[in-house]
Amino acid sequence: MKKILFLIVLSTFYLTVGISTVQNDDLSDTIYKITKIKHNYELLVRSEFWIESRNNMFAIGDAGDIGGLQITDIRRIDYFLKTGIYYHAFEMFDSAKSREIFDYYAYKIGIENHEEIARRWNRSSNWKDEKGRQYWNLVYNRYKKLV
Repeated sequence: MKKILFLIVLSTFYLTVGISTVQNDDLSDTIYKITKIKHNYELLVRSEFWIESRNNMFAIGDAGDIGGLQITDIRRIDYFLKTGIYYHAFEMFDSAKSREIFDYYAYKIGIENHEEIARRWNRSSNWKDEKGRQYWNLVYNRYKKLV
């Protein structure tokens, strides 16, 4: 009887250890995937900074786009209407604030959808047109250099 009880306890222990190992492996895979997605997204953001301003946080575009990510007034106001967070135009020279706006739109799309993020950032409603594709090619070529 003691042998049977011992086997039951022992087999329960092995089943528990085996299950927790599988769960830990699944968790490790999930953490790895999330880390990789976030890393690749960071490379996309760095590529966007380069394409938009050559990493010049004080850049001003021909149409009045401001900062390293070339935030337009329309985008800044749209961000305010959607979030309630208002930034003055001069605050777009602050990389953290302009990045906050970029991240907001990117996360709405999904940070793993790099092409759509880039094309929408540049072309907004016309993101599927030929100019959007050309812009994506610029960003993607820069991205490949960072990988």
